Amino acid sequence: MFQQLALPLLVLPALALSPSAQVSIREVCPSNVDIIHDEDGNSSDWIELWNQGTNPVDLNGWHLSDDATEPQKWTLPSQTLDPDARLMLWASGKGSNTPVTPRYHALITQGSIATYFPGATEPPATWRSVAFDDSAWSAGPSGFGYGDSDDATTVLADTIYIRHAFKLEPKLARYFDGLYLHVDYDDGFVAYLNGAELTRANLGAPGTHIPATSFATADHEAELYQGIQLPATTLAPVSTFLRPGTNVLAIQVHNISASSSDLSLSAFLTATTAAPMGELPNPALRFKNSGTDLPLHTNFRLSAEGEELLLSDASGQVVDQITFPRVYANTSFGRSDTPPLGPELLHFLDPTPNAPNTTEGRPGYAPAVSASPEGGHSPTGVNVSFSTTDPSLDIRYTRDCSEPDTSDPLFTTPIPATTQGATILRARAFETGLWPGPICT
Repeated sequence: MFQQLALPLLVLPALALSPSAQVSIREVCPSNVDIIHDEDGNSSDWIELWNQGTNPVDLNGWHLSDDATEPQKWTLPSQTLDPDARLMLWASGKGSNTPVTPRYHALITQGSIATYFPGATEPPATWRSVAFDDSAWSAGPSGFGYGDSDDATTVLADTIYIRHAFKLEPKLARYFDGLYLHVDYDDGFVAYLNGAELTRANLGAPGTHIPATSFATADHEAELYQGIQLPATTLAPVSTFLRPGTNVLAIQVHNISASSSDLSLSAFLTATTAAPMGELPNPALRFKNSGTDLPLHTNFRLSAEGEELLLSDASGQVVDQITFPRVYANTSFGRSDTPPLGPELLHFLDPTPNAPNTTEGRPGYAPAVSASPEGGHSPTGVNVSFSTTDPSLDIRYTRDCSEPDTSDPLFTTPIPATTQGATILRARAFETGLWPGPICT
C-alpha cells in the first residue's frame, strides 16, 4: 500500500530586520505538539523575541499581530527586555488585548465571614467536610489571628481552625475557566476545599494529619500588611474542586511557637471566566496574567500552514516582521544565532524555546516524492516508480518500513511489488542544503 504525504518546498523570501530595531522576532513554533507546555499544561504554540541591542527595552505598549490590517491585535504589558535577553510568548489565544480584564469573581476575600474554632483541643475529624455542623463555632470576618494589627477578627490562640462556606450558582460556575487560592499566613497552614487537601506550608508532608498541638516547622511572616503581592496556587480543572451549591474552604493555621508575638490567616479564593463578565482583579493578589515575571499569552493563535507575523513598538512603528511558510509538528522557524548572524530565515528540526538558536537550520525541504502507481491493492504484481519535480535529485527508498536516509538504496529503475503479501516501500528526496523531503509510503 502506498500513501502519499504531500509536503511542498518551503523556501520563502525573508524580510530583513529593521536597522533601528533592537528587538526582533527570533523563533516561532506554530505546531508545538510536546516540545514544551504552558502553565496550564497545554502544548500551546509560541513566539520568541530577542533584544540584540546593548540597552534594555521596555516593551510596555508594544504590539504583536498575525494580521497586517490589524497591527495592534495584541498589546504587551510592562516588560523590560534586557540586552541579549529573550522573551517567550505563548501564542495560545488565551490572552486578551488588555492584559488585565474584568473577568475575576471573588468567592472568598478579605472580610468574608467565616466560622472559626481556637485549637486548644482537637476538633472532630470531619471539621473540614461540607456536611460538618459548625453552628457552635464563633463567626467573624477574615483575617484571623493576633499581632501586627492585620487581623479583622482577633483570636488569641496558637492554632485556629477556619471554615469559609459559600454557595455557587450552576449558571455562573459553567463559565469558570480558572480557580486560584491565595493565602496570607503566619506561620504554617493546611488548606482543604470540600474535604480534599489543596496545599500546605510549613506543616509536614502532604496528606498527613497535623494535631492541634503541633507548631509550624518554619517561621513565615504575613505579607499583605508589608505591601507584598500574594502568589497563587492554581486549581485546575475547576470542575474537580468546585460543585454547584454549598462549598467549604477549610484552613488550619499554626504558630511557630507558644511565645510567638503574632499569628495570621487570610484566605482568598478567586475564579476567572474567559469572557470579561466579572470584576477587575484584587491588586494584592498575583494571577498568572498580571505580573511581569509570569507567562504571557497572545489573543491569537498561529497557523501551521504559514502566515505573517508583525512586531510593532509603542508608537505603532513596525520594527520587525516575518512571513513563515508551513511549519511541521515539533519544528520551528526563525533566525540562526550561530555566527555569522544574518536575516535569513531557517527551519529548525530541534527548536530552542527561550534559548539561542544554535541547532542546525536549513532554508527548506527537498520536494515531495510521487509514486506511480499510487498506493493501493492490485490483483497482479506492479512495478513502482518514484519521481519528484526535479529529476536531478536523489530519491532513496527502503523496504523495511524504516525512514530512508542517505545510506539507503538509490532509486534508478522501477521496483517490483508482488502479490505475495504487502510490499511496503518508503521513499524521499534529498537535496544539498535542504532538509530531506517528506516520506512517500
